[in-house]
Amino acid sequence: MKQIFYTIVLIILSMSNTNAQIKGDWTGTLDYQGTAVAIIFHLTETNGAVQGTMDVPLQGAVGIPLTSVTFENNQLALNIEQAGIKYEGTLENSKITGTYSQAGVELPLVLAKTMFTKPGDTTLVSTKTQLAELIALDKV
Repeated sequence: MKQIFYTIVLIILSMSNTNAQIKGDWTGTLDYQGTAVAIIFHLTETNGAVQGTMDVPLQGAVGIPLTSVTFENNQLALNIEQAGIKYEGTLENSKITGTYSQAGVELPLVLAKTMFTKPGDTTLVSTKTQLAELIALDKV
């Protein structure tokens, strides 16, 4: 009985560790007809399932929801069914090397994990509450 319990715990832990590898922001650049097109995937985990969105800054596209995300045995597959977009790659040495497909065109795409931060000084006043407090100081 203990052996079955430990096996189940190990399986659950290995699944969460696997998803932990892929969570985060991943960026890469497509070379399409001489134009560099940045692609950004934002991957999160909710209740053991990986979800995500895609950004294409050159086109002003932000937060496009991924229809499906699978990550098993270091193989990542992302789909956006409505746009006919697919990405399949292999995670190795903190990079995902794979192929981006759209409208019958297949292009190589290497993704690197990236950490996005807010530009400028994040210690400055920025929320509505903080701004209201700052404005109230002028009235004193």
